[in-house]
Amino acid sequence: MGTVCGGAPGPQIGVAPGAHWINAGSIDRVGGDVVTDAIDALQWMADPDGDPATNWDVPMSMSNSWGLLGLAPCDPRVLDIY
Repeated sequence: MGTVCGGAPGPQIGVAPGAHWINAGSIDRVGGDVVTDAIDALQWMADPDGDPATNWDVPMSMSNSWGLLGLAPCDPRVLDIY
C-alpha cells in the first residue's frame, strides 16, 4: 500500500500520497469460491456504493495483488470481466 498512497506524515514514497484507500478482504474465505470472491471484490472497489449513476465514489487509481491459488491460467470467469 505504501507504493500507492505512501506519504504524509512521512516522506512521499507513493504515486498518490494523501490518497484514501479501501480494503476488500474477501479472498480465500472458508467455504467460498475464490474466483467469485475476487470478482465481487473488484466490482465493489470499482463502484463502492453500488450505484452506477454516481461518480463521487469511483477510484482514481486501484492497485491489486491477488494470488489466486488453484486458478486455471485462462479461467473464463476472470476473462469475461475484461
